[in-house]
Amino acid sequence: MFTVEDKFLADGAFDKCKGRVVLHGNEQDPEMYPDRSSPTVAVHSMFACLTAAAHAGFKEVAKIDVKGAFIQTPMEGPPVYRRCNKDLTKLIVEVYPHLQKFVSTKGYMYCRLLKALYGCVQASKLWFDKLIKFLRSEGYEQSPIDPCVMRKVVGDRVWLLLICVDDILVIADKEEIERLKTRFTEEFTWITMEVGKEHSYLGMQICLDDGVVTVDMIHYISKMLESVKDLEDCSVPANNNIFVVDEMSPALSESERFYLCDFFGYQGGWNSPNKTSSGQNEFVQGRCRSKAF
Repeated sequence: MFTVEDKFLADGAFDKCKGRVVLHGNEQDPEMYPDRSSPTVAVHSMFACLTAAAHAGFKEVAKIDVKGAFIQTPMEGPPVYRRCNKDLTKLIVEVYPHLQKFVSTKGYMYCRLLKALYGCVQASKLWFDKLIKFLRSEGYEQSPIDPCVMRKVVGDRVWLLLICVDDILVIADKEEIERLKTRFTEEFTWITMEVGKEHSYLGMQICLDDGVVTVDMIHYISKMLESVKDLEDCSVPANNNIFVVDEMSPALSESERFYLCDFFGYQGGWNSPNKTSSGQNEFVQGRCRSKAF
């Protein structure tokens, strides 16, 4: 399958149009690949590391994006074969005419994967292992708490790398950032690196400014609330009256009661299930600030 999609930054700005060939991993036997899980950096780890960056006085951080990460990763384990559809087969033969002899009478071509193609159940794990091996060779070690946080200590300086698949947030000085850019380019060839005080990362807008780091998802929340009218602003997700029952509120229907009990994980119902609390329609502003004290 060939997919094409537009990618946008955390502030809603258009970033790029991305296309890729994707394998139907649901057709693979998962029992053949027992170790296929691949972690991504936890949000609380990211907040902790950004707070450390603010405390250390960092005014800029870097973001590395490895292009075609999976297809730069050698396939391991049991061999995986795929059938290329007629359109893809035509494109392959146009680029590599000598492969015409392998086209079937129905116009298909069968091939063995040499790289971890997107969609393979083990692709993400293979890429993660390859990246970790490379970073360890550069003197970084994994956090025992979060395997997607890499740390390197040089004297009294500490550099941090946060990993989410092929996007790496780099908290280091300019010398180390430039060194990593050179080494990543040598190892993976196709990379982009952005250096600055503002970054779009994991759908969040990050800004470092004079000992304070701000993380927000204002655009995402605004898009979510476009269909909701007449909401009042509030600074926190709840107020002092959140558990006060509004006796004037109309009773919930049976379907609404069932949905809410299921959503919040209640097995035996709740007190006053036909009433809603005064905090029902309040919504958190999508911004948090972390400052080193």
